[in-house]
Amino acid sequence: MGLSSFDLKMIAMLSMFIDHLGAIVFPECIWMRYIGRLAFPIYCFLLSEGFEHTKSVEAYLKRLFVFAVLSEGIFDFAFYGTFLEAGHQNVFFTLCFGLFLLEKLSQESSASVKLFWGVGIAVAAEFLHLDYGAGGIMTVLIFWKFRENKAALTLAMVLIHGILNRGIQSFAVLALLPIFLYNGKKGTNLKYLFYTFYPAHLLFLVLLNQIVLRMYG
Repeated sequence: MGLSSFDLKMIAMLSMFIDHLGAIVFPECIWMRYIGRLAFPIYCFLLSEGFEHTKSVEAYLKRLFVFAVLSEGIFDFAFYGTFLEAGHQNVFFTLCFGLFLLEKLSQESSASVKLFWGVGIAVAAEFLHLDYGAGGIMTVLIFWKFRENKAALTLAMVLIHGILNRGIQSFAVLALLPIFLYNGKKGTNLKYLFYTFYPAHLLFLVLLNQIVLRMYG
C-alpha cells in the first residue's frame, strides 16, 4: 500500500508537465499553474530521501549539475525566447545547491558553521536567480530536517509556501498529501527518467507552442 518513490516521481512529472503546458502554451489557463505547484515539493522530498540512501553524494551532485547545464538553454528558450537568460536558472540548479547544502550540514557539527552554510547558500540562490530562490533551498532543508516529523514538516511548509510566499505558491502545501502516502519503497527503477524528462518535455512544449501559434496565432 502507499506510494513508492517511482509513483511520487510520476505525480511530480505529470504536475510539472501540466504547469509548464500552462505557462508556455496556455498561459490563460491558471488552473494548470495551481496543479504545477505540487511538483517542486515532491522533488525536494525525493532529493532528501536520495541523499539519505545514495552511495555517492558526489556522483549525485555531478548528475544534477550536468543536467542543469544541459537543460538551461532549452529552459531559457521555453520561457524567455532566448538560449541565454541570466535572470532565471532552471530547477536542477536549485536541487543541486540544496543537495550541496545537505552534504555540508551533515558533515559539520558546529551550529555556527551550519548557519553559515545555510544562509550563504540561500543568499547565493537568490543572487544567482535560481528557480524558487532561497525558498527552494529552505524547502529542501525542511524535508531533510523534518523527514520523521510530519507535524513539524506541515507547519514549515505552511510557513514557507502558505504564508511567506502566498498566492499561487500556497498550493505547494498540497504536495504533502501524496508525500505522506510514501511507503519507503523505490518501485520501478528508472534512474534517469526524471533527468531526461525535464529537458525533453520543455523541448516538446516549445515545438507544440510553435504549432499552436501557427494554427491560431
